[in-house]
Amino acid sequence: MLLLSLLLACSTEPVAPPALPITDAEVAAAAASSICAAATQAGMTCTADGGKAELGWKLLEVSATDTMMTSFEPTSIGGGEDAQRFPGEVQLATTVGLSVDGQALFAVEQNHVASDLDLGVARGKVIDELAQRWVVTHASAVMDAVTGDPAAGVIASLGMNVPAQPQGELYAFAGYPVLHGKGFDPGIANKLGPGLQTMLSSIGPFVEGADPATLHVVQVHARLGGGGAPGPCGIIPPVAITPGATTSIVPFGGEVKLDGTATGDICALSEPVAWPLPPAGAVLEWDQLIVLAPIEPAAAPAEDAEAKPEPAPAE
Repeated sequence: MLLLSLLLACSTEPVAPPALPITDAEVAAAAASSICAAATQAGMTCTADGGKAELGWKLLEVSATDTMMTSFEPTSIGGGEDAQRFPGEVQLATTVGLSVDGQALFAVEQNHVASDLDLGVARGKVIDELAQRWVVTHASAVMDAVTGDPAAGVIASLGMNVPAQPQGELYAFAGYPVLHGKGFDPGIANKLGPGLQTMLSSIGPFVEGADPATLHVVQVHARLGGGGAPGPCGIIPPVAITPGATTSIVPFGGEVKLDGTATGDICALSEPVAWPLPPAGAVLEWDQLIVLAPIEPAAAPAEDAEAKPEPAPAE
């Protein structure tokens, strides 16, 4: 009877039309616009047009592929003044890539969810929020790298002071850390600046032989905690052990990729980096994008002399 009463009480208001599918072009354009918004915040000059962003004299081009959207209509129960309305939801999955002056750097899977009583509003929110998050975690490192400024002004404008660190003839620039897991404070990412800077200083074994004249991408995926054996490079929690107390080695593993290819052994990072530790028995994963750029950046192209002829000498 209760279920029947709820069904009879459901609103008979007309259902809004479903949200239009989200296209690759919309995602790319939103990401390029977010690049320029972040550049402006960092005091840089940037112009966006579709999926392209001109940052100074560098061209950053965004690609979005395999974009998929799922939507759930808003619902309501009851009628009149007693009606209860529940927001609809739009889920977005896509792969967002970035190139600089025609050099493809990376393409990463991105997922996001947004909700609103107006499904059209939720659709706009999910595109913009996914694009903004991608810029913070991925494009920011590229933006700092192409400027060649070791102060790393873009990530600093996002609240994390992590200057670039030299690696031979290259500088290492960081994007914002991405953490996954349950039972930890998401705000811990804001405190990872010192550990991230140490990571930039410690990736030498993974980038040996990298061409010093071009950009490179390093992707670090670390997995901390969980059950089972600690593995070959478990981490001892940095706490003082009182007499009679015991401690367990926290399992640690993962991989490091240079330009998409696994390189080296992540154990080389287990000791120098101050890793965040998950709650007992839980798993914490840290995905980190690092971009390597020449310490001496290429000079801006000379202006076309034919396009701007010199003025005739005065008579």
